[in-house]
Amino acid sequence: MYDVTYVLLNCYKNCRGHEKLDLSTVNTAVEVLKTNPCLPTRVLRPLLKNALPATTHISGKHVDYFRRRVALYHLKNRDAPMVTAAEGRSLTKTSNMDKSEYIGMNDPIIQFFLNEMYAKVMEQDSNTWSAIQFLKECKDTVEGFDYRVLYSAQGVPTALLYMIARMRYCLLRYGNIMFLDGQKRRYNKMNWPYIGPIIKNSNNGISVVSEAIVTSEDIDTYTWIFKAMVSIEPRWSPSKLQIIYADGLITTRLLKNLNIENSCILHGDYYHLFKENWPNDDNFGIVAYRLIKSYLSSMLLSTTKSEWDIAFHSASELLVDLPTKLELLNKIHNNPSYYAGYITRLIVGNLSCN
Repeated sequence: MYDVTYVLLNCYKNCRGHEKLDLSTVNTAVEVLKTNPCLPTRVLRPLLKNALPATTHISGKHVDYFRRRVALYHLKNRDAPMVTAAEGRSLTKTSNMDKSEYIGMNDPIIQFFLNEMYAKVMEQDSNTWSAIQFLKECKDTVEGFDYRVLYSAQGVPTALLYMIARMRYCLLRYGNIMFLDGQKRRYNKMNWPYIGPIIKNSNNGISVVSEAIVTSEDIDTYTWIFKAMVSIEPRWSPSKLQIIYADGLITTRLLKNLNIENSCILHGDYYHLFKENWPNDDNFGIVAYRLIKSYLSSMLLSTTKSEWDIAFHSASELLVDLPTKLELLNKIHNNPSYYAGYITRLIVGNLSCN
C-alpha cells in the first residue's frame, strides 16, 4: 500500500516546482525585447508561457502589459545586467499598469532614452512603412484626407499626422480655442505618445482637428504639428487662436515658436491641475491639497478678479503653517493668465471655458 503522506508530499513538491518563476527565461525575453521592442506576440507569448507556472493563462493583454513594463524597465535600468526575482515577478504581473509604474518618466535622461527607443522602433517596425503607404492610399481615394510625415536628419520617420475633411471643417469654423494633451500611452501597443488637438464648438461639444503618433512629446513636436495642420489646411492659421489649454508640459515657447505670444494665452487645464498635478507630493501633496481644494477651484473658476483674490486669501490662511505650500500658492496667484478663470472670460468667444 502506498504511503499517503509520501504521495501527498511528492505532489506538493511537484506543484511547488510548477509555481516558481523561471527567471532565466524572463531574462531572455527582457533581453530580446531590448533589441526588438516590436517582437511579434506569436514569438513573445511562448517565452512568457515558459517563464510562468503552467497554470497561468497568457492572454493578449498579459503579453501587452509585459511588453510595456519591459520597455519602461529598460528606460529606467539601462545598465542593469540581469532582472532580479522581485523585478521578474513585477514585470510578469497580469494586472494593467498603474500610475506608480510611470513615476520618474519625466526625468530628462529617461525622456531622451524613451525618444531614442521610439525612433528606433519606428524605423525598424514594418508597420510604420505600411502605415505611411496606407496614408498615401487614403489621400488618393478619400476626399479631404491629407497627412504629413516628419523625418529625422537620417531619413527616419519620427511623427505621423493626418486630417480628414471633418477635422478641417471644424478647425476652420471653431479653431480659436484649443486643448492640447498627448499621452494616451495606455491605449496603444507600444505606449506611443498620441497627440490629438481638440477644439470646443458653439454647441459646447468637442471635435478632434488632427491626430498624430509621435516619438517625442515636446515643444518642437507640437510646433511641427501646428505647422503640419497649416500645411494641410492653409485657410487656417495659429494666429486665430485666442486660448490654448494644456498640461504643464506645454510652455510659452510654443506660442513664441508660432509667433502668437501677443494674441493667444496659454492656460492651465482644469483636469490635469486637479487630478494629475496639485495632489502630487512634489506639489501641494494630498493633505495640503484637500485643505485648499475648494478655494483652488474657486480661483480657476473665478468670474472676477475679486473672486480670484478672495479665494486666494482664504486658501493662504489655511497654509500659514506650511510655508513651502504657501509659496506654491503665491506662484499660482502671481500668474493669473495661466490659472485665473476671470482672465479667459474677458476674451470674446471664450465659450465659458476654464
